[in-house]
Amino acid sequence: MTLVLCHKCPREIGDGEPACPECGVLEREGPFEQHYKSGQLMARGTYLNGALHGSYEEYYESGQLEGKYNFENGDPRGDGLFEYYNERGELMARGLYYMSKKCGEWFARGAGWSGRDKVEHYPPCPESQD
Repeated sequence: MTLVLCHKCPREIGDGEPACPECGVLEREGPFEQHYKSGQLMARGTYLNGALHGSYEEYYESGQLEGKYNFENGDPRGDGLFEYYNERGELMARGLYYMSKKCGEWFARGAGWSGRDKVEHYPPCPESQD
């Protein structure tokens, strides 16, 4: 268990506790990083009102980027870019979300039973998402 400082009072609390026992504020608030036992970065993102919100990145233990997502109040289909990579750093999937729905062109490498690359087209994304 890792100890972190409450962002409202000076008390140290465990990273598994849902709220600070001293002041009651949600422990999950603001930027965070999670690490493997080796110390290598595992994930980076931001909590807002106890839920993941905004830009989020995950990493393999090797340090290679695994994925980039945008959360919207805990939903991993937040507006913006979605990218997923394999451990060799090759792009495996890419697309955009708008209002929790896929939009525009989505690419998936080796998708489905055939193992062929796949491109799917969804309703156009608003221009601000491209």
